[in-house]
Amino acid sequence: MSHIDSLNASLAPAAPPEVAPAAASTKPGEDFSSFFAEAITRTLTENTLTGLNGAVNLPSDDSKGYLQSMLLSDVAGGQADGSEILLYMLLCMMQEFKGCDIAPLMTAMSALLPGSNPASFNPNSYNPLSYIPGSNVSSAYNPAFLPEKAWLPTSFTSVSSAGNRSAAALNRVISQFRVESTERYRPNRNGKTYCNIFVWDVTRALGCEIPHYVERQSGDPRYYPNTTGAYELDANGTADWLKQRGADYGWIEISATEAQQYANVGFPVVSAWRSGGNGPGHVQIVCPSRSGDYDPKHGVTVAQAGSRNFTYAYIKDTMSADKIAQTRYYVHE
Repeated sequence: MSHIDSLNASLAPAAPPEVAPAAASTKPGEDFSSFFAEAITRTLTENTLTGLNGAVNLPSDDSKGYLQSMLLSDVAGGQADGSEILLYMLLCMMQEFKGCDIAPLMTAMSALLPGSNPASFNPNSYNPLSYIPGSNVSSAYNPAFLPEKAWLPTSFTSVSSAGNRSAAALNRVISQFRVESTERYRPNRNGKTYCNIFVWDVTRALGCEIPHYVERQSGDPRYYPNTTGAYELDANGTADWLKQRGADYGWIEISATEAQQYANVGFPVVSAWRSGGNGPGHVQIVCPSRSGDYDPKHGVTVAQAGSRNFTYAYIKDTMSADKIAQTRYYVHE
């Protein structure tokens, strides 16, 4: 028996008398994504990853060296394969960064999974809404990981999907992106803003991505990293895509009043204004109103990136009246 088996046995929580502990269904090395999910579920999920703030309860700090020595011993004895080595690396790095935001670490580890589209990592003991699409990592205990480069997709932890919509879930999805403070959405000194990137990020977490990359001729979405030759949509392009192709992907045009009503119960809703000139246009996320009503004087409540970034504001405070009059609203049911 290799040391990984011993480690799993020592960390696995004791099963209740009436429930036998589940055995791993996949041998290390056969399918690393399955093995990874099995090992994390049995040894970490219920026993070491606790709370919603990234707190971990791994063995004492001096055991990190012990984990490393076990790995070297298994490698020397020919008992460790690539899957075990990667799992040990994860355990050691989690030991190093315990108590910190390890979402970037988890995302980086997921990149080591073989193949371009490995099996989804979503063990039953996790909240299924915590799955990070595209990264195969479930990370309910961390905020979103937001790369500064706007053309790179984010990883995120709070999501909402059809059948699980609520105002609270929508607010959690919006809040995790920290639009008012993170470098990803900070307006550049040259006037460049990132409203379309924020809408891309939020709608991905809502399970109804408004794409950033599309086919030039058809407007069909393309998904990172398969973006060679794709066209990147700015705010005007996003507004055009919603008008021309949105319905094909579930985005239905509605009124401003309906937009607020839908957002108040957690549905994905966006506003889109297309510039008639050379300007970039503007797109926003309609968020739940704190009053619970639509205010015709101030318009819908929104979260946005732009020349000013808001987690919550009335649209009247973000756009001029003539632009608001030309704004279209879309819901994804």
